[in-house]
Amino acid sequence: MQMWVSPPYRWWVPVAFRIFFALNLAGALMNLVIRLEQHLPSRAEIIPVARIAFVMGIAMTAISAFAMWQMRRRNRNLGKLQHDRS
Repeated sequence: MQMWVSPPYRWWVPVAFRIFFALNLAGALMNLVIRLEQHLPSRAEIIPVARIAFVMGIAMTAISAFAMWQMRRRNRNLGKLQHDRS
């Protein structure tokens, strides 16, 4: 959320984000259950998919950590600039 909207947040912003992501998670889980009911994959099919999911999870964590680091760095530099101007 911090990557899209800067604080201070109005009361409804965190609520809207939580509802949005909760609905996304619910939809994804429902889709997963439907697909598993239609075709239960074998172990040979699951292992490569699990490896890809693991790598993608690590990649997304790294990208998110990098974005948060950049944001903190930018905010720190903006604070220095505002302090230097006053």
